[in-house]
Amino acid sequence: MTVLLSALLAAHGVLHALRVETPTLGMWWVGTGVWLLAAALMVQTAPDLWWATALPALVSSQLLVWRTGPGWRLPTALNALLLLPVTLATATWGPGSAHAVWERASQTVWRRDPGPLPLVSEADLAQLPEPVARYLRFVGVVGHPRVWRMRASFDGELRQGAQDPWMVGRFEQTSAFDQPARLFWLQASAGGLPFSGLHAYTVGHATMRVRALSLWPVVDAPNSPEMVKSESVTFLDDRVLLAPATLIEPDLAWETVDESHVRVSWSGGGVPVSAELVFDPDSGALVDFVSDDRSRSDDGSTFVAARWSTRVRSYDLFDGLRLPKEAEAWWTLPGEEPFVYARFRVQSIAYDGPFRD
Repeated sequence: MTVLLSALLAAHGVLHALRVETPTLGMWWVGTGVWLLAAALMVQTAPDLWWATALPALVSSQLLVWRTGPGWRLPTALNALLLLPVTLATATWGPGSAHAVWERASQTVWRRDPGPLPLVSEADLAQLPEPVARYLRFVGVVGHPRVWRMRASFDGELRQGAQDPWMVGRFEQTSAFDQPARLFWLQASAGGLPFSGLHAYTVGHATMRVRALSLWPVVDAPNSPEMVKSESVTFLDDRVLLAPATLIEPDLAWETVDESHVRVSWSGGGVPVSAELVFDPDSGALVDFVSDDRSRSDDGSTFVAARWSTRVRSYDLFDGLRLPKEAEAWWTLPGEEPFVYARFRVQSIAYDGPFRD
């Protein structure tokens, strides 16, 4: 689809560049043609920015058509055809998009400077249950700075139910741990229909919004006790999997079940939540995060309490630490068999430092 879009923009640009008019109008035609050719290139090289070049180029093209008068209908037809993908791209990436809201909120979170961060030491691990301390040694947190902020990017797949088709997705996340916050942006497509959404969580407040074509709301979950509790579980899950250095902080309560199972509880989000952590008895790696404190909602207004888990499938090195590379999110609904509804592949994880490298 992007190749076809690039081809249409390029063909449109060539038609403009070859247009012969008076010297002044000729330069206008050529300039607009170059503008369109640049947009065609950016579809492939800057897919989140090409609309910003294409939109003014289409406006310039149509002004030229009106200036020239009747008899040159092809540019008008191409402008009308290209206006739809430009509109969708603007809704997806423009100033009012979910991604732009995520970016602005993330920048606000990132501007909170925690100051110099002390290094994690073996003494910090001594206070933890042995399976958790072993996991942190497996990750390699000792000798690394404590973590106050995190950003991560993923790709993967999503689906609603066990029999539903998978939707290919792209995801970006920013989290803060000094003043708990989680901002999770998603983009996915089902049957060629694109969706974008934003999960926003701070202490005592959580919302989830998803739009089809980045325009029409399909899920609008306002702040509610169910949303706050569910997103608090997700925030705790992120700490365990993506920012394990935060497990040394005193806001967590621990209960050892056995040598490979530990319960963790957290109340810092305004509501108490807990989960059971399952570790590999040989390597010490985390293999599962299981909680009964999360609720599932398909529409943002009705919630069903269900068991939720994140199963780690592989590890890789990120920012000098051994962290999950591939993981699956599972639901176990009342009276039903467990099913995986999300598969994630981590592309990058970074802590503190500049927001954009």
